[in-house]
Amino acid sequence: MEAKEDIVSGQFRTFPEQGTEDELSFSFILSSCNLSILSINNLLSKIVSYAGVIVANRSLDRPTESWNFPSRFFKWTRGILRPLAKALSWASIWIVNKTTGFKQPDRPILRSPFLKLSELFDSVTVGFEAGSHIPMVGDEVYQVGTGATGILAYTASVKSGDLKKGTAIGELVLTQIKGEFAYSGQLSTGGKRVGMTTEAERRDNYWYSRPDFVIHAGDQIYYDFPSTDLTPSRDEYRLAYREAWFEDKPLKHFLTQWPNYMILDDHEIVDEFPDISEEIKSKVKPRTYLEAAGIAYQEYVHSRHPPSVNKTPTSNNLPGPFNYSFCRGKARFFVLDTRTRRKIGKNTWHMIDGGQMRSLLSWMREFKSDLKFVVSSVPFVANVKGGKQDDDSRRSWYGAYSNDKWSGEKFEQQREEIIEFIARERIERLVFLTGDMHCCYHATMRIGTGNRYQTTTVHELAGGPIYQLQLSDIELFDTDATRHTKNANVEFNVELNEIHNSANAVMHIEVKYAKRTGLSPKPSITPEIQWSVIRTLVEPLTPGAETRPRGEPAMAGCISFVETRNAEALYVW
Repeated sequence: MEAKEDIVSGQFRTFPEQGTEDELSFSFILSSCNLSILSINNLLSKIVSYAGVIVANRSLDRPTESWNFPSRFFKWTRGILRPLAKALSWASIWIVNKTTGFKQPDRPILRSPFLKLSELFDSVTVGFEAGSHIPMVGDEVYQVGTGATGILAYTASVKSGDLKKGTAIGELVLTQIKGEFAYSGQLSTGGKRVGMTTEAERRDNYWYSRPDFVIHAGDQIYYDFPSTDLTPSRDEYRLAYREAWFEDKPLKHFLTQWPNYMILDDHEIVDEFPDISEEIKSKVKPRTYLEAAGIAYQEYVHSRHPPSVNKTPTSNNLPGPFNYSFCRGKARFFVLDTRTRRKIGKNTWHMIDGGQMRSLLSWMREFKSDLKFVVSSVPFVANVKGGKQDDDSRRSWYGAYSNDKWSGEKFEQQREEIIEFIARERIERLVFLTGDMHCCYHATMRIGTGNRYQTTTVHELAGGPIYQLQLSDIELFDTDATRHTKNANVEFNVELNEIHNSANAVMHIEVKYAKRTGLSPKPSITPEIQWSVIRTLVEPLTPGAETRPRGEPAMAGCISFVETRNAEALYVW
């Protein structure tokens, strides 16, 4: 049987002019740690399958006198059938697991959270009346005559009337629109009549501007989920990308509608890479993982990115590093590869290699007064603790990996080198974008001493997961800490200002430019960042929520900038 070809079309425009001097306003989505909804569905199917075998085998343990088959005349055969049936049941599970891994076809049990994200930025409200059927979330709705189609983004409402009597009046919110819905026409889904359209109009979301692009700050796939002992295989890495991106149809649609900038973290290779556990290290060396995973990442992800910045040739021919930069008007972006070039040894540690470090510092100096975003797959500004002990003397789920971050003792020397450079060169308007921690937050690092105009404040915004099983805990962070660099004794204070960790959520970031007047006769144009947290699975349960627009931010904030000034400059000003 010939397989049906599945084609998804999209339209977006990347930035035609890079590095212009214009103060262009724009917005983007920041996310990370997106565990594929297909992986969760497949895991559930495996659990259900094994549970079914256990239940069946328990049934075989009943006394043979209570069996209905075979007949009492062949009672002696039951002693043979019991172990044989148990063996066959486990054998069938083993065969299915080895051949398919219990991976499920279309129509998964859990719906994709990308339906909601698409709906927030691109959807149509369709009114209907006299319907006899309401579609389910994820169903395709078709208009007879025009041929327009859309996917139901969330459960439709019946405002009045009765479906059974054919007098219902309701509303559908559709996304992934193809064609144009007419004012009147027959709606159907799966051959069932929904009703006649009374209106069809594009929704203007009150809360968020349509993003210009999306940044994924690491862990686009989870190669090591749910099995953690997979050996590295280039074809298996490729399959992981195809399953995560192409079998989830709402995600496939989402990727075709916006430019997507990505960077890898450990789960595109293996958990905790390159400082992987001794158990795995005894079987496979980290280099073997990187060789297989890096090729697949180059093919599926990095080949769509701008070229790497000052890539340093290496004699070992390993893939990477995958760092790169791009611009949006005067706003600059530098995407770090903090994973493939880590150095871990007895006396030498670094998060990024020397080539990336030189490129980063040179880039900061060149655009010292412009708005700058540095993308790091692990937190730079926020301090992650070294792991807490709970009442059961059991380490928190993330504590064991605290040294994986810039603030860990393994990498603090390189972090302090960057902090001292920022202080020495008076780098302004610097924002780190990160993920990894399974939450959204805003953190600040104030470098230097004195008043607001004499110190430098570095901001960090974290984008959380669109879908993830494990969420973060505020106790993993040092929410207010003052430190000094060991080399130049530069003081810096880190604060965790706000955090959202109660649900899966991403961050919507909007950059605007405003004219500001002060004592100087000439107004200055200053960038301003407005950020909002978007829950991707659930809505805030607040009184009156049913009367407010869907998708209200779970948390929001604003970042404004002031110029760093020394005492002499302050006197003149």
